[in-house]
Amino acid sequence: MDALEILPACAQTPLADAPFARWRTEDGEVAATFHHRAEGYAIRFNERADFAVSLGGAAVTCVPVPGVSEHSLRDLFLNQVVPLIRGMEGDLVIHASAVALDGGAVAFAGQTGRGKSTLAAAFASASMPFLADDGVTLVRDGERYLVTPNRPSFRLWHDSQCAVGARLAEPDEDEMEKSTVAAGERLPFQSEPLPLRAFYFLGRGESEEIRMAPLSPQRSLAELINHAFLLDVADRDLLRNHFDALADLASRAACFSLDYPRDYALLPDVIAAVKRHGALREPTA
Repeated sequence: MDALEILPACAQTPLADAPFARWRTEDGEVAATFHHRAEGYAIRFNERADFAVSLGGAAVTCVPVPGVSEHSLRDLFLNQVVPLIRGMEGDLVIHASAVALDGGAVAFAGQTGRGKSTLAAAFASASMPFLADDGVTLVRDGERYLVTPNRPSFRLWHDSQCAVGARLAEPDEDEMEKSTVAAGERLPFQSEPLPLRAFYFLGRGESEEIRMAPLSPQRSLAELINHAFLLDVADRDLLRNHFDALADLASRAACFSLDYPRDYALLPDVIAAVKRHGALREPTA
């Protein structure tokens, strides 16, 4: 699964078939489209790269758009394509970041651009190690769920790195988006699984103050479905099993909405509010 073959760069041309699924940005623009192929799947990340994934997920090839760096391609592969393949294999992977808090793990889920990586990095910078950035894998353990550690690195914008005290180098001019910041003394990493304490689903940043509210199991399930990694929504058996797993998670996990003004200066206040909130709950058991 971790093997990626990168082919020569080529400009993207229109695809003849209609996609069976789309990813959109908060502005409604199509960020990625998904297509069936006889040999597997095609995933197009607009203006970035086309990935071909074999039916079993063992072979992945990539045709980048000219000008996209290999570093960016591999991060796209590891952060987006691999979680989709793992979901196809039956793993439960949520588009979220997670940190250690009071003996458990707290996960922050949200659409791209809502600040989950920055928030998790701020927690890590404040001596609460992170377990995962951009993809949280959950494993059922008896009556609870464990959050398993992912790659020990973040993908952060330059200003976010500066805000959390993790600016280690000048941005790479070849990078189209974020750059990678490895775990270390400034951003400690939690290498062992921890029981899930809570999920926080990030709002748009339209609140004028820090707001948290509990979500019903039904709303929790809807949010988890919206943020889950699953490649082939047309596979009925896979979709049914995936839905059952998400429904079980929603029934057991404490889920909350979280919104706050997106001001770097307020990050310590957000951390303090989540710590006070999370301290009231035992890890999910």
